[in-house]
Amino acid sequence: LNNDTADMGVPVAFEFFNSVWWAICGTRIFKNSGQVDDAFSDENIASSQTDYSSDESDLELFNDALYASTTDGVFKKPLGTEPQAWGSSLVTLNTAFIHLLLAFGARLYVTDADTRVYSLDTSDVSTVSNGPPNTNSNALDLIVYGGALKNTITCMKATTTYIWLGTLNRAKGKGRVYYWDG
Repeated sequence: LNNDTADMGVPVAFEFFNSVWWAICGTRIFKNSGQVDDAFSDENIASSQTDYSSDESDLELFNDALYASTTDGVFKKPLGTEPQAWGSSLVTLNTAFIHLLLAFGARLYVTDADTRVYSLDTSDVSTVSNGPPNTNSNALDLIVYGGALKNTITCMKATTTYIWLGTLNRAKGKGRVYYWDG
């Protein structure tokens, strides 16, 4: 990763948005001029978050905007002439958990607390999991399928009809793969 910053940290997410390459590296978000081999620089505008994490954060394109998860929230940068400001947090997330992002259908899904999946609609209204028995539409909590130790979400991918969730079993058993219509 070519950069003009001494220590960018570990790169974990890349997206091409608004004619610019974006990257989450360490605790910051970086951008370049749009060419793959151009240097990246810290986006240091006032609305940029500084609590990204190489272990927890992600980037996703959804609803003509760039969404980024930090250690405790999901933030949105709208399409437009740069520099565009990042909005305030759209959903509050638990710290110390991976926050994967996935666009599927007309919603943006985000993982939280090892077993939960929340979502945002195109108006950025969030639906959070209310825990078992999973009665909120567009939200899920896998804790009902054997407990949190058996269902730590580690990846989330979409096909045309389902979201596939890969889990790790931290109780020394087999991991599981779930499919969900969102």
